[in-house]
Amino acid sequence: MRESLASLAAPYDKGMWNPFLITGVLSIALWITIREQAFAANAALAWVATIALLGWGAFGIFSTLKKKPESDGD
Repeated sequence: MRESLASLAAPYDKGMWNPFLITGVLSIALWITIREQAFAANAALAWVATIALLGWGAFGIFSTLKKKPESDGD
């Protein structure tokens, strides 16, 4: 049983995308989708959403681009 669970997890060990990258790109896509309607409805709240969504998007993308140190165990 233990071997079968390990074989299921193995493909995702090193090939899985960084969750910060995925959520960062999705937050930028959400901002692109809602920006016109948000600014038409409430400019102050739209600026808060802009800072939050673009800030998280930038963090997600740039934290993924940062070089990770190599592990000694490999």
